[in-house]
Amino acid sequence: MTDKTTDFDLTGPFARVFVTGDIHGDVEDLADRVKKMGAKNDDLVVILGDCGFFYDSYFEREGRVALSDVDRTKKAAALPCTILCVQGNHEVPYDEMPWAKEVSLLGGEGYYAYGVYFAKNGTTLDLNGKKALVLGGAVSIDRFIREQDGRPWFSHEEVSSERFEEIVRKVRGGRFDFVFSHTTPLSDIPEDGFADFPEPYYNGHHTEKYLQRVKENIAYGCWYAGHYHLEREYEKLHILYRNGERIV
Repeated sequence: MTDKTTDFDLTGPFARVFVTGDIHGDVEDLADRVKKMGAKNDDLVVILGDCGFFYDSYFEREGRVALSDVDRTKKAAALPCTILCVQGNHEVPYDEMPWAKEVSLLGGEGYYAYGVYFAKNGTTLDLNGKKALVLGGAVSIDRFIREQDGRPWFSHEEVSSERFEEIVRKVRGGRFDFVFSHTTPLSDIPEDGFADFPEPYYNGHHTEKYLQRVKENIAYGCWYAGHYHLEREYEKLHILYRNGERIV
């Protein structure tokens, strides 16, 4: 097995790189996907948001780390591959994880906690010589239901306008082989996404509008997203849920 870490920095290269959709903290589901994809020790698996490893800790008082989160994260780290997470909405924003170590991540920036890696929004990753731009975050479309049921949602689940403006300026004119996001640009929202969901909350499509601006100001090979709990494959956009796809 190749040694891909130095003081927890992730340097690569990887034999193969896979992407898959939301797992919502279900490590058994993730293990099934890893097995189905055939991912091994020298491979990287990217989860396109709603990974859910630190869902419980976010709502713990006094910044304590929930043992349930530690357990599921360690179980994910024990899988026969390296796990890298893009931020979704049903999870703690990665820059608010005080228990995580900030690390160099494949030429970009990210975090490390209990054997799992988390990409910083706006960072660019080097995947065996191919460039991937990470643009996480989204709105919880089930916010109304959560409020009615007294269940929490993440107040910082979307990237702020100020941060998105920084990202747009930074990437303008750039060329990327891949873009990894949780939701999609505005023009690419699937018409049947959440079609059966009662009273979806969209917040004016804040994140999708900013992703649209990024899309219109960069050149890219293929855009990968999760969020919608469906599988779609277009020429330059692949929306994944339970399926996995090898990209490198």
